[in-house]
Amino acid sequence: TVNPTHPCRICRLSESSSAWTGFNEGAACAPGKVCTWGSCASGCRIDSTFYPAEAQDPLDDSHVCLPSISGTEWTDRVVIAASDSTSDWVAIAAEVCSGTNDELVIGAHLTSGTMVELAPGTFSIAGYLAPEARTRLHGQGDGTVLNFISGTILVRADALELDHFRMTGTLGDPVPVAISISSQTEDLNDIRVHDVNSDVAGGNVFDIYANAHDTPNRTLTNITFARCSAVTPALRMYAR
Repeated sequence: TVNPTHPCRICRLSESSSAWTGFNEGAACAPGKVCTWGSCASGCRIDSTFYPAEAQDPLDDSHVCLPSISGTEWTDRVVIAASDSTSDWVAIAAEVCSGTNDELVIGAHLTSGTMVELAPGTFSIAGYLAPEARTRLHGQGDGTVLNFISGTILVRADALELDHFRMTGTLGDPVPVAISISSQTEDLNDIRVHDVNSDVAGGNVFDIYANAHDTPNRTLTNITFARCSAVTPALRMYAR
C-alpha cells in the first residue's frame, strides 16, 4: 500500500504494521519526478539506477534522461545542425539542414519519445512544424535561431517541451502565429514553453486556443510559459 500523503513510501508488513518502512522506487511522484530512496526527485530511474534530469546515458550519448517524456526509460537524443553551424556541431549531428524548409528535417525526428537538440545556427521555418506527443525541441539559447518564412509550430499533442531558442522573421498566411497551442482536434495536457525569445513580425507569437465553440468541452490543462519574451509583434500572447 502506498502512503497517500507521501507517494515514495509504502507499507511493508514484513517490517512493520504501524509505520511506512518501504521505498516506492521508480514510481512517478509528481510531474517530471520519480521516487528514489524515499524522496521525490527530478530525474529517471532506469535499470535500478537513478539519473538526474538531463543526464546522458553513460553508455550511449544519444540517450538522455528527460523525465517530462519518461521517468523509466532513456529518451532518444537527435542533434540537428543548421547550414551555418560550426564544424564541431556538424561533426556530431545526425542531420545537417540546407537552410531551405528546415522544418521538414526537424519534424521528421520529432517522433514520440525523442528530444531534438538544435545546434547554434539559423534554421529556416517555411511550413508547419508539428511535434508528436512526448517530444522536446531544445536549442542552445539565443544562438539557435528559428527564422520564420510564413511557417508555424503547431502544438496539437500532449507532453511537449519547447525551449532555449530565438524566433525571428515574418509570419504569414494561412496561420500568422509562431507557436500555436490549440485543442482544435483533441484535449491537450502538459505543454511547456520556456526560455524562448522572439522578435518575429506579422502576427501573434504565442497563441493559445481552446476550440470549444466548434467542438464542445475541449480542454487545455497544464500549459506553462516561463522566461519567454516577444519584442515586436502586434500581439505577444493571444488566448481565445
